Amino acid sequence: RDFIDLSNKHVKKPRFKSFISKNRNELLLLSRFDGNANRSVVEIIDLNDFSVLHTYKPNIDEINSKVDTNKEEWKNLQRDNKQSRYRMYHPLILENGDLVFHGNSPLIKINFCSDLLWLNDEDLFHHSNNIDHEGNYWAPTEKFPYAIDKELVGTKFGNFKDDAITKVSANGEILYTKSVSEILIENNYKYLIFSQSEYLTDPIHLNDIQPVLQDGDYWKKGDIFLVLRNLSMIMHYRPFTNEIINIITGNFYNPHDVDIISGKEISIFNNNVFNTSNERRILTNNEITIYNFETQQFSQKFAKSMKKNEVKTLGQGLSDILDDGSMLVEETDHARLLFFDSNGNLEWELVNKDDNGKAFKYNWSRIIDNMELIKKIKEKVKNNECLN
Repeated sequence: RDFIDLSNKHVKKPRFKSFISKNRNELLLLSRFDGNANRSVVEIIDLNDFSVLHTYKPNIDEINSKVDTNKEEWKNLQRDNKQSRYRMYHPLILENGDLVFHGNSPLIKINFCSDLLWLNDEDLFHHSNNIDHEGNYWAPTEKFPYAIDKELVGTKFGNFKDDAITKVSANGEILYTKSVSEILIENNYKYLIFSQSEYLTDPIHLNDIQPVLQDGDYWKKGDIFLVLRNLSMIMHYRPFTNEIINIITGNFYNPHDVDIISGKEISIFNNNVFNTSNERRILTNNEITIYNFETQQFSQKFAKSMKKNEVKTLGQGLSDILDDGSMLVEETDHARLLFFDSNGNLEWELVNKDDNGKAFKYNWSRIIDNMELIKKIKEKVKNNECLN
């Protein structure tokens, strides 16, 4: 059960500890495996008193029963993704309270009361979920049958992870999808996939798609940024023209999560994972790497704080940087959330553990800082439309 933190790194800590008291208007959309309930939940948390305003608890087994398990991708769905194993990855909350998520599964949309609105089982959806300027959802998928030449990857399911970028409408229809391998090949980067001394089934490992919401000096609305973990690379791609605008590499290793944080900067969650002769390991700690397009230079955000607090998730992990410079960090593999104020001081810490002291992973949480969205969510909570 990969959602259990077997290292027990933080289980002796309290579930919640506040270090700096500060009034905040933001909400936390907390996705976690609830060890007491033996299932994943998504909670809306008030950051002033850390009360749970609302909980999403969809019937995952009932949702899975609607999936065509004759398809190769879904043959083991009811075994591997049953409710007691399912992780509600990177949920996206909408103004009407609907929630979009997946669990390395079909993409799912539920309403505020956790009732299923639709699912899309055309491909396997994984990792991040984000919304673009038109209200569509972008998420990584795995394509099968494979999109690229069978002479290169064969035809058998499992031979190759053909990661793709996929745009889905608010109604659950796939509007656009394209294999990342195809993108690389068509832009003359085939060598990045097939130049290793041994054939790799997962040479790319797409784990985040970040849509560009407005034009800027270094990008256009409709562009996307991709995190390609196994290439330690950030790709700036323009779907409209099938053009790779920029490939960013540097002093970061096996990254997760990219965010646009200003008109000239992106942040990268650098896991800092080295593939050594003995094992995959973090030599120091996770870092928040900032890339400046104007200077083409890298820097780190809160380097001393990340080191002091020993943030070390081998896989997964993310950061959310707010407008005031404060930052949420998820240490996914060790069941910990940290929030730093604008000076890099630890404001609060959450550890996801059950009543028996066993730790369970978070599932890519996020801060809600859009004031109009916060207002509408609080109205939904106040109207008490659902009983949790």
